[in-house]
Amino acid sequence: MITRVDLKNFCKFKELSIELSPRINVIIGENSCGKTQLLKAAYALTSTAEELSGKKTVLKKDVQKILTEKLTGIYKLDEDRIGALTHLGNKSKAQISVEFATGNSLGATFSSRASKVTPVGDYKDLEPGGGVFLPTKEILSFLDGITYPESHQLTVKRLFDTTYLDLAKKLIDSEENTEEKARWAKEKISNKIGGRFEFDGSKVIFKPGVYKEYKNKHASETYFSPKAGGGFSTTMTAEGYRKIGVLQRLLQNSKIGTGINGPLYWDEPESNLNPQLMRMVVEVLLDLSRNGQQIILATHDYILLKWFDLLMDRKGKDDHIKFHTLYYDKDDQMKIESADSYKLLDKNSIALTYSELYDAEIERSLGSAFE
Repeated sequence: MITRVDLKNFCKFKELSIELSPRINVIIGENSCGKTQLLKAAYALTSTAEELSGKKTVLKKDVQKILTEKLTGIYKLDEDRIGALTHLGNKSKAQISVEFATGNSLGATFSSRASKVTPVGDYKDLEPGGGVFLPTKEILSFLDGITYPESHQLTVKRLFDTTYLDLAKKLIDSEENTEEKARWAKEKISNKIGGRFEFDGSKVIFKPGVYKEYKNKHASETYFSPKAGGGFSTTMTAEGYRKIGVLQRLLQNSKIGTGINGPLYWDEPESNLNPQLMRMVVEVLLDLSRNGQQIILATHDYILLKWFDLLMDRKGKDDHIKFHTLYYDKDDQMKIESADSYKLLDKNSIALTYSELYDAEIERSLGSAFE
């Protein structure tokens, strides 16, 4: 779990600090305001921490190598071009860092001419959970191509950034040991989309069916009841279902939902997702957060935001959602405004856009009435 992210002279950000909720964080803003850059920076650091946590001896050169490779792969930079991530036109060094719930931190600094980063922070004593990053595009339809042993790995790396490659490894992990507290979410997803995605290594099929309760037994005991006719390939399912299938799989093999595997980063959950599925996604995320899963997502979708606003605390679960909006100030610098309520944000471009749309609709209706 992370409590804070600091960026200085990095990509879109001249200077930015964000205090994070241990439960759900929703980052909003217009296109090209840096939402994805912010998520990727945090993920680069926490996933580096995950790799370091398994080592008996952590040397500075090891941290430098792993973190440089992470940033290069995640942002798809040419070799020896880590300096391309510095804030445009700024000659000062870039600095990124995250602070963990333990109080320890991990960060990096580099100049615009640098080919490697300089690690900073408590890299010899870090939390083990690196987190999971869900990118905008779905991955199930090309999972086999990414992970197939005979695939040309140089080509794969040129096609996909490291967030996709890391996610692919987590998806094909054969361990199927769903945490009891995450079982409800997995089954709710299956019943909503009318089936489940089943994995045989990197081979994935969609099996229609629903979860049912055993007769004459405790209501918590359920089983998957498939429909007759077998399954079909992922390419024959809707892209939105494939995105939900990734969430389903990560719950199934306990890569999320445990509270100890690090944050769940999700970039634009709404992408290619039917609005009818939005409520279910929000319900699942709220339930995961109640069980200890930290969630950090970026969005510019009004429906998703509004469901968070409407559903939190409905069952007295003491939900905590922190909303963060990115915006340009009068000097054309990227700033952030944070609030514990969606309604308290002043710089909410999404709400303003929908208000303009509503006003235009009212104006048209009134105009028609007086014609």
